Amino acid sequence: MVNKKIKVKKQNIFYLNFGFTLLIVCSTIAYSNYFLRTEALAQKDNFSTYESSFFGIKMLYPQDWHITGYGNSPRANTTVVEFIAPTNNTDTAGDTPSVNLFVFNSSENISLSDLINNTLSQIESFNMIPTKAIRLKDNTTAYQTAYQISTRSNTFEKMQTFTMKNGLIYLITYTATPDKYLLYLPTVKRMIDSFTISPPIMNISIFKYK
Repeated sequence: MVNKKIKVKKQNIFYLNFGFTLLIVCSTIAYSNYFLRTEALAQKDNFSTYESSFFGIKMLYPQDWHITGYGNSPRANTTVVEFIAPTNNTDTAGDTPSVNLFVFNSSENISLSDLINNTLSQIESFNMIPTKAIRLKDNTTAYQTAYQISTRSNTFEKMQTFTMKNGLIYLITYTATPDKYLLYLPTVKRMIDSFTISPPIMNISIFKYK
């Protein structure tokens, strides 16, 4: 009787270990497939170049993304250009991942880091990642942070990249819902890594950044 109980106990341990191992294997495969998919989105060569000599900027973007250029329009709220990922049947209005590029004049003679800190302190956000310094393609120093915000209808992940050159502030903002943020992140990083700034063709008079 005792031997039978021991045998049953060993079988239970075996099935438990087997089930746990199978769960790890399946999770690893799913995890790998997910990130292989995200990397595939970024590695595709179907990128075009957005360029504005007026603002002195250039950046790659996926050809299948919708692009809207606003130029120096007061109604655009300093948005120069917006890139929107392809929509699908599950998307609702305003939930599609997007990248917005803003250009501002600085309202004060302060450092970029102080300006960023002042700006982020006014945002009602959570899970904010500390700001880190990065280098753009033209070796310009930029500062990057990420955080979450909530609206009445949804929660969004945001990654913002700030830099200053030629007396102007450049801000690239990536916005996506949590379920799509990591999926499009490699693509957005490639866009940001391609961003270059050259002197604008003329003295730009646009909104000040406050």
